[in-house]
Amino acid sequence: MSVLDQIAGQIESLSPHDKKALMLRLTEGQSANSKGPSGAEFLANLGTLDEVSAREMIEAIESGCESVDASEW
Repeated sequence: MSVLDQIAGQIESLSPHDKKALMLRLTEGQSANSKGPSGAEFLANLGTLDEVSAREMIEAIESGCESVDASEW
């Protein structure tokens, strides 16, 4: 089975919602001007995360992202 066939099979197994999300992600990546948020957009959201939420995120990252699950290999 070719890689293309394998990719097509994986896409076919996605829900309609996930297929749309994948398509949006793929088309965003094709834009030569795709850079991320502008400075103004970034600054508009700066400081919107409260201290408690920030601490929760840090703890979740430290506990869940700094480990290896051998069953995933």
